[in-house]
Amino acid sequence: MRWMLGLAALAAAGGASLAGSGSAQAACQLQQVGELPVVFAEGHLLLPTSIDGQPAMMVAETGGTSALYGDSPQKLGITTHRFNGTRSLTVGGIGGLADAQLATIKELRFGKFTIHNTELLVAGKNPHSATVMGNIGEDVFYNYDMEIDVAHGVIRLLKATGCSDAEMPYWGAAYSQAPLEPIRDINPRLITTLTLNGHEVRAQLDTGAPGTWITPAAASAAGAREDAAAPARALRGIGAHSVDSSVYVFDTVGIGDETIKNTRMRVADLFRYNTIEKAGTHLGRDTSDRPRALIGLDFFRSHRVMISPSHNKIYFSYIGGPVFLPPPRAVAQAQPVGSPAPAPATQPPPTPASPQP
Repeated sequence: MRWMLGLAALAAAGGASLAGSGSAQAACQLQQVGELPVVFAEGHLLLPTSIDGQPAMMVAETGGTSALYGDSPQKLGITTHRFNGTRSLTVGGIGGLADAQLATIKELRFGKFTIHNTELLVAGKNPHSATVMGNIGEDVFYNYDMEIDVAHGVIRLLKATGCSDAEMPYWGAAYSQAPLEPIRDINPRLITTLTLNGHEVRAQLDTGAPGTWITPAAASAAGAREDAAAPARALRGIGAHSVDSSVYVFDTVGIGDETIKNTRMRVADLFRYNTIEKAGTHLGRDTSDRPRALIGLDFFRSHRVMISPSHNKIYFSYIGGPVFLPPPRAVAQAQPVGSPAPAPATQPPPTPASPQP
């Protein structure tokens, strides 16, 4: 029996070679291990799955561990148990900590993958509709080079052999790149760097977050200014608490060699309730190396992205639309008859890296 937290050996039939054909590129082999169809709904990237023969939707979540929501086992007719029969587990995220149990899954299917006799964490409330049962997380994704192609409704899991940086973004468009921290064995996370008004902060790549969020400390250090006209919003995650957020304006935001100017992002004290750790787990810790930002689904919807642990890089091409929060709508004002309407506010497109060879 395997626990999803340690999952490292998925297998799929029908792999395809995306690069490496022809003698000039014979050294580069970029093999597609699996292709996962995804849909954008309810503000999230959802992955159709089958759990013990029953259809279910799971959030594609690069920022957290694979898990079922607390009420999902009952809906699926699956029993839960404590770790090793007695030990307590605690998981943490936005909104605080939650007690967790384990559920034994006889068969989990997504894409062409089939996993037999595994275990999933069970924790937290379901913030989605009744058909969404949990998430497939980074414990699956970090084992591969992962292409997130929201525009075409697919996540591709890849294995690269002998490929240079220039050969990784095989789709042929100009691209930017940013560093990716090496994956750690304990509490692995996909971490890159954001530059906020010239100040660098560590940022977690989180397709489970609907938008990109910055901590107040990072926004203050960058000298960002609050957009007082923008409405506040409560953010919810796995914990019992909601976290208030405000909108701030940043003169420049850099991801690798791409720069976005005059943009807006939400600022919230995301992990304020993550203050303790129960024995027996490394999850939910409050540590000094916690990222100061989450790069959310808004970035992935406006880019074609490859996250490459094999190269410790992310590669991405801008495909259109606002990268972060859209600009505010122009306030309608009375105009003399025959006067043109005011132009809507627009966000400048990002400044990409120079076209790559």
